[in-house]
Amino acid sequence: MSLKRRLSQVLGAIKKGYAVDTLQGEFPLVQTEVAYGAASAVQVLASTVLTAAEQEVDTGLALPTREFRALSVTGNQASVAGIVSIAGRDWAGRAFVENITLSGVATVLGDRPFKDIDKVTLPVLVGAGDAVSVGMCDKIGLKRPIEATEDYLGLLRKAQAATEFSAEAGYTVNATYGTVLPGTIIVANDSFQLAYETEIF
Repeated sequence: MSLKRRLSQVLGAIKKGYAVDTLQGEFPLVQTEVAYGAASAVQVLASTVLTAAEQEVDTGLALPTREFRALSVTGNQASVAGIVSIAGRDWAGRAFVENITLSGVATVLGDRPFKDIDKVTLPVLVGAGDAVSVGMCDKIGLKRPIEATEDYLGLLRKAQAATEFSAEAGYTVNATYGTVLPGTIIVANDSFQLAYETEIF
């Protein structure tokens, strides 16, 4: 049976005085997000007409600077269907792909927060005139992981004209994907403080 050792034990053995993981358990953290933008169905990709072949778009795709948000997809008419595949990166720069299934004219919210977007792959058309846009939704990404919803401690919001943060109720936490959906929509220039407990390493 192999014996697992912490990194500090290994580094300590070579007498360099390192201490990188001596703290154990969960670490309390407050993540502050300043002047977020309102959700937009076209923030990432404006409405684009579908064709008989898949389209790959890898230019002009961006979220507002410093924002870590989940995305959305929206069709322009009832016939719109298929999967929009979005390749991007999380807050740590790790690459991943999220597939979001279209549903007519509904705005369908994604699960995973993005910091950067590298490519959007659009499906083939079903009906003449089908078009799809990609935007950002109100789900805010946590920049450190949590293990369970109980590790999330609370959400404070400050509107642009307000002088202080106020506690907000009715938010939804997804521990699997590390997102928080506020109880009411994000208005342009709202700021947030998200309190949670995260693993240090």
